[in-house]
Amino acid sequence: MFLKVKEAVSLSEDPSRMEKHLAAMKREDLERRVGAMLDLMGITEAPVPLAVRLTARKKACQASPDTRVVSLLQGVPYTHVCAGWRVAVPS
Repeated sequence: MFLKVKEAVSLSEDPSRMEKHLAAMKREDLERRVGAMLDLMGITEAPVPLAVRLTARKKACQASPDTRVVSLLQGVPYTHVCAGWRVAVPS
């Protein structure tokens, strides 16, 4: 399944679409969740607009140690925290 996800991300007809959606929603918690999911799937390259947005969000999380930890899936408790994103994920 992950290979199909990676292929979909890299072969998308509009690779900046995800960044456009995140910009429109204006929710830093979703940006952190997206960044953590891409990291967990091993996706290291992203379209420039998305990469810029996610890099800025990750730096902001790292610069502010009191940033609240959010769960990868809202309402589902996890015990491991993806430190760079401050997102709780499965171990």
